[in-house]
Amino acid sequence: MPGAGHWALGLWGRGLFFLAAVLICFALVPFVGVAALVTLLGVLLAAAVDAGRVAPPAKGVPSRGITVLCVVCFAILGGQAVMGVRTLVAEPWRVPGASMEPTLLYGDQFFSDKTVSAPMRRRPVERGEVIVFTSVDDPTKNYVKRVVAVGGDTVALRNGQLFLNGQAVARERLPDCAGLEFTDPRGGCELYAETLGAHHYQVRQSPEVAPSTFPKDASGCPQGMEASGSGCRVAEGYLFVLGDNRDNSYDSRYWGAVPMNHLKGVATAVHFSLSPTRGVRWARIGQRVP
Repeated sequence: MPGAGHWALGLWGRGLFFLAAVLICFALVPFVGVAALVTLLGVLLAAAVDAGRVAPPAKGVPSRGITVLCVVCFAILGGQAVMGVRTLVAEPWRVPGASMEPTLLYGDQFFSDKTVSAPMRRRPVERGEVIVFTSVDDPTKNYVKRVVAVGGDTVALRNGQLFLNGQAVARERLPDCAGLEFTDPRGGCELYAETLGAHHYQVRQSPEVAPSTFPKDASGCPQGMEASGSGCRVAEGYLFVLGDNRDNSYDSRYWGAVPMNHLKGVATAVHFSLSPTRGVRWARIGQRVP
């Protein structure tokens, strides 16, 4: 724990300074991105170097027993502070599957902004944001998907095209998928640029799969939704989510809208990425999640 070495030398103030600096940098990663991550690594290195080079105070260091007790207390204090930051401000996640390709790849690691979830909820979730949430049908699992509709919205998919409140969501066919990395390239690829509010992102569809239709019929609205015209209206306090890999995603089309109390955070930036076959994806480190 950064600063513990300073406490062992009796330098209480300097130890707390390095601990506080680490916690602040960690909390800023979801909002600032790779710059905060680089600063965090720099603070960790500076703390280690400083503890190794600084001279102990003239009055000497504490006794061995006091030193051990202080370091243990410092480690507990630091551990609790880190857990507090992870619970309330920022939490790292790893992408375990292909449902969010091409936005998030299998092996991507990203930070989430937890201040939009309970207990802080500093602002409403926006359409187009990528969120982490507890599964509706299995509370032991966490999913990452994109919010396409919020409470009061009516959502539908016709021949793969997303409709929101009766209007087609803006999208544009991109030339091809050349150069993109996919977990399972089988089934072909059609790539679209889609826009929801201030969020611009890409979605993948498979030409060999029948175009997605939602709802299947007038009575086909799942949990947290009710029939409304040719679509399904999202209940207040719920979110309708889809994977960007539209033909290879288990999402709200199957198990319904996500209750707000299942929300765990909004994805912000990729801080590391490791392909199971190609190694580290250096170019993805620091990328914002659109």
